[in-house]
Amino acid sequence: MQLSFGTYATFGDNMKATNISDLKGFQSIIALIEPDWIDVEKGKDLPKKFAVKISTQLALAVLSKIMKLGGENGFSEEKLNELGKLIRDGHNREVATYKLLEKMNHPDIPYTKVYGLKGYSDANDLKGFMIMEFIPNVRSIPMYEAILADDLISLVRGIATFAALGETLSEEEKAFAGGPEYLESMFEEVFTDEQLERIY
Repeated sequence: MQLSFGTYATFGDNMKATNISDLKGFQSIIALIEPDWIDVEKGKDLPKKFAVKISTQLALAVLSKIMKLGGENGFSEEKLNELGKLIRDGHNREVATYKLLEKMNHPDIPYTKVYGLKGYSDANDLKGFMIMEFIPNVRSIPMYEAILADDLISLVRGIATFAALGETLSEEEKAFAGGPEYLESMFEEVFTDEQLERIY
């Protein structure tokens, strides 16, 4: 983590880590880190808070119990191990996307400041993570809540700009995204047709 921040400073005794991901996604755990930095180099400005996203099947295990996927006790250990590949793949796609956003560095495409990214190198690698700026007071907007059209302008501009810049990429540069069938195949791995009919 120190490498991501370019520092030799360490976490202090009052360091706090809080799980802020509860039911906000099902392929990762997100921790709010309050590092209480010590031995910070002169002139170095380190964040007082930051978020660390770690992809893991643990979040899917919780979802599977809540939704009774795979039975009353949720997914079996075998099923969770199978889903591990899907989760690592999804994480690596997200890392590649952030690297692309950093490379594009376009003012019309807002995204969270990234301090460090590490993808998974193979099926046994357990150290994939994303270290990002902590943005307080973020809330999910339910589908039934209206959003003013003016509030969507920057979002639409960002999506349009990203899509336009994406057209300038080579097929090789876009290969990580996997195409439109990626989400469909992901849902097929997690849900059976029977489960989808029961839920929706």
